[in-house]
Amino acid sequence: MEEYGVTRWSPELEKKVSVCEKLLIRGVLEDNAQLAAIAHECLKVLAYTENKFAKKIEEEPKGEILIDA
Repeated sequence: MEEYGVTRWSPELEKKVSVCEKLLIRGVLEDNAQLAAIAHECLKVLAYTENKFAKKIEEEPKGEILIDA
């Protein structure tokens, strides 16, 4: 996922990436271009959402934590 710019890893992301990578390998080994393409798109979407989430965390103000009652 580093090639997609993902720098923050979580156990949930690792599981999802593992599934996509297995599908990608299966698509290549079975000469199934459609399956390989879907798996590749899956990896790109995971990277996009993870990068967007990481950016959102970075943009949150630091300091006091306000709790609504």
